[in-house]
Amino acid sequence: MIQFFRELLYHFLLSNKNKKLFGLELKEIVIGDAESVEDFCEKIVRKMNEEARSLLIPILPLILRIKIYTIFLDTSSLNAVLDLVILGR
Repeated sequence: MIQFFRELLYHFLLSNKNKKLFGLELKEIVIGDAESVEDFCEKIVRKMNEEARSLLIPILPLILRIKIYTIFLDTSSLNAVLDLVILGR
């Protein structure tokens, strides 16, 4: 299933390089991690042992055209912080 989502992200990024997400074009978002969108996809998105969730979590709802409720729990301190993020439509 994870490989399937990575492939979805791969094709989405290549097809939508100039699409704006959070005010930036996708190619601007990934360029910090790689030389190009293609390079980013090969080094990060398609490699199973690489962490891609920082990009997959916000983009997956756009790809699937669904709304996702994501809860991030920060347990690094005694005062755990709970953040609810609503992504998608």
